Amino acid sequence: MNRDIIEGNWTHFKGVVRETWGKLRNDWRDVSAGKQEQLMGGLQETFGILRDQADEQQKNVDRVADSMPEPTKALPPERADPAAKA
Repeated sequence: MNRDIIEGNWTHFKGVVRETWGKLRNDWRDVSAGKQEQLMGGLQETFGILRDQADEQQKNVDRVADSMPEPTKALPPERADPAAKA
């Protein structure tokens, strides 16, 4: 078994534990960090890549996500309450 895959499995497990701990403590930072660790661990497990490469790929994903516009949270008035028309 490839060492990167084993390390990825461990990183993924640590992420699950950290996310669960964050949910128990109601700390969104730990939840977010746990999800990020799970993603990097999954990349390591699946592709057998080094942690540095997984970090670089995560940063690329973050850059793309940051450049995307935020979705609007409010519905247009005509879609907000369809019963109001009737």
